[in-house]
Amino acid sequence: MKNPESRAEMSKDLGYYPNSIKVFGEIINKNFPQAKAKEGLDNLPSHLLWMLDKIGGMKNDSGKAGRWLGYVIGRLEGINLLDNKKSRDIVREDVLNKHD
Repeated sequence: MKNPESRAEMSKDLGYYPNSIKVFGEIINKNFPQAKAKEGLDNLPSHLLWMLDKIGGMKNDSGKAGRWLGYVIGRLEGINLLDNKKSRDIVREDVLNKHD
């Protein structure tokens, strides 16, 4: 159960999507304060936090990190916590800083 700051720290060390992990984690925590990072689709917010933690720990697999992040984004857009423009803007910061 990592907080958004530790998710971003993990990812910064490895280079994959630190801004996106932090911001998406904050969005989930703000809208679902009871959510805790836990695998399992029976609780979507908790599962998405778990996925963000896993993305932050991925090594040498930017493709997998990108696919997993895309899934998180799609689910957040699907429950209207993000729109496509906002999600692109968030990820763009990581891409421009070569953290993808």
